[in-house]
Amino acid sequence: MKKIVFACLLCLGFLATMAQETDKKWQFAVGASALLPSGKFSDYYNAGYGGEVEVSYLFNEQFSWYVKSGYGIFSGKKNTYTVNYSGIPINFDYTSPKIGFIPILGGPRYTIGNFSVGVAAGVGIYNFKNEGNAYNVVSDTTGLSFTYRPEIAYTTGKFKIAASYTSSTVKLDEQFSSFVDLKNATFLGLKLFYQF
Repeated sequence: MKKIVFACLLCLGFLATMAQETDKKWQFAVGASALLPSGKFSDYYNAGYGGEVEVSYLFNEQFSWYVKSGYGIFSGKKNTYTVNYSGIPINFDYTSPKIGFIPILGGPRYTIGNFSVGVAAGVGIYNFKNEGNAYNVVSDTTGLSFTYRPEIAYTTGKFKIAASYTSSTVKLDEQFSSFVDLKNATFLGLKLFYQF
């Protein structure tokens, strides 16, 4: 997982550096993110954090195309479950596995003054990892998913503040899905970028 993240960031960074040397229509941005789970995802996961890099090509002052990638981490919440053992209800705690998430997205952006609106789509690489839990439930699920993200942003000087909503389909292994009813990972993002 770490190798994939490093390769994505390295490629985007290299592309941005080369593009800046040849054409001022290219822009590069790097930033940090605060991530807030929504919907059912918030039942099983706490707020997360991450970082992103972004490369944009400006067709004119209003329209651009951007590609971005990064890495986000969410820690699991503890939930109490009840099982019947010989007719006797037994409660136990189960903590959802930590999730690492890599979006690789691209899409158009429209800018008016300091404000911009964009919609990106692509793939999400996710990894649910758990070293063990109640009843020896072990989950180590990695997969690819369709992911989309609308985003609004405000730019001032070299800095950009962006708010986004990410939705990504997920497929869980059989043991994990028996405890967690989750088909989509959805979360809000608040990001601060520095633009080059």
